Amino acid sequence: MGNDPPTFDILTWNNDGTGMAAKFNEEFADMIDQNPLVTPGAMQFRGVQIAALDKLGIDSYVVGAATDHICRWASVYRSALLLGERCEFVLGSSGHIQTLVCPPGNVKSGYFTNGSKPSSPDQWLQTAQKHVGTWWDHCVAWLGERSGKLVPAPSSLGSADHPPIGNAPGVYVLEKV
Repeated sequence: MGNDPPTFDILTWNNDGTGMAAKFNEEFADMIDQNPLVTPGAMQFRGVQIAALDKLGIDSYVVGAATDHICRWASVYRSALLLGERCEFVLGSSGHIQTLVCPPGNVKSGYFTNGSKPSSPDQWLQTAQKHVGTWWDHCVAWLGERSGKLVPAPSSLGSADHPPIGNAPGVYVLEKV
């Protein structure tokens, strides 16, 4: 009817541009096209082959979204399998953005976890445990198990070597692409 649509937080999130530099966008598109991450040794950094992802020995937390129309959760699960045993896969019960931005404490939301990683995403889901709430609380606990002791936040911003350059949230958020 010629009117602007009403403000809606999820749609506003979708309108946030990436601000990706052209060269980075080109390299990112090439990486997606060639997908060197699935072939051990195909990915290089400064001319040195990188080991298979599951051999890097890093913890990773991967979130899929059950009704995601962009990144189908089964494909996200297969990515988690590539990362190996130290990867935690969690499946949110909503869609693409809704799963990510759903705040902790939302009793209408849910997510699934599973301590094992069968090769089939459907097998994973059949044996997964459903939880009420959002994956955020689960992620905080997961991070806590892998983090050092808590330290107090600094009482002021910056340091002598790195003084603050502006007030929060920063001038970059005002830039238009």
